[in-house]
Amino acid sequence: MICSEACSVVSRKVEGIPVLYVYMRKRAPSSKVVFLFHKLLFNKEDCLPAAYYLAKQGFYVVCLDMLGHGDRENSYDTLGKYEFNHLISDIYDTAMDVHTVINHMSLNNDNALDLEDVAAVGISAGANIALACGYLHKEIKRVASMIGVVNWDYIIEKQTLNSFHFHASTKIDYENLKRDIVRYNINSLCNYDAANGPKISFFNGLLDTTIPLIEVKRYYKRLHSRFSELERQDNISFHGYPLAGHHLNIPMLSDLAEWLMKG
Repeated sequence: MICSEACSVVSRKVEGIPVLYVYMRKRAPSSKVVFLFHKLLFNKEDCLPAAYYLAKQGFYVVCLDMLGHGDRENSYDTLGKYEFNHLISDIYDTAMDVHTVINHMSLNNDNALDLEDVAAVGISAGANIALACGYLHKEIKRVASMIGVVNWDYIIEKQTLNSFHFHASTKIDYENLKRDIVRYNINSLCNYDAANGPKISFFNGLLDTTIPLIEVKRYYKRLHSRFSELERQDNISFHGYPLAGHHLNIPMLSDLAEWLMKG
């Protein structure tokens, strides 16, 4: 455990899942829990600046390593290569791990945590994990896509993962990825159809060139239409930041914290 004057960072393995808990030692009872998911080829420790910011606002932050990353078996951090052909299954299985971690936290809930109103926040590719959590777990009431790379149609059509080819353990098979999107039913456009689903918000830099903003907005508009069909359009929102690219900044994190606090 690493402690500063006010913040604790606790490293655990929950049934083999590498987790960091980040929280202020002096905080209100029934703190809101936020799961935070990292970028592709990064790890849970890379989430610490954002986790610390949220912890200072009173949140209890849980950072997980995505499968194939960090302290997971056969990870990019140990091998220097990642199997991109497992990307879809890794996203899905990491999202499923959240259920295991929530159950463990509920059995050991000596921190007075509110585990019935949990948020999932994903950064870049991690936004796909957060979006999957939103329809896989009833405890997830809010989902935030931060600089999210979530438009699978664009990713597959333009083969954008080729920019990572130096980090790939094998050649990227886009037909296999397309099959896995169907197999794991990972497309959130098809899954957000429950009347009592989570609230969702997108936070994107207007200077982001990793995925063109027009493609992010096209995806958002399609999801907004889905919410409108369910008469839940007030539960989805988009925040654009004119001075940001493919990175988080303080205005994003400030707006995120405010949005997460809303009932």
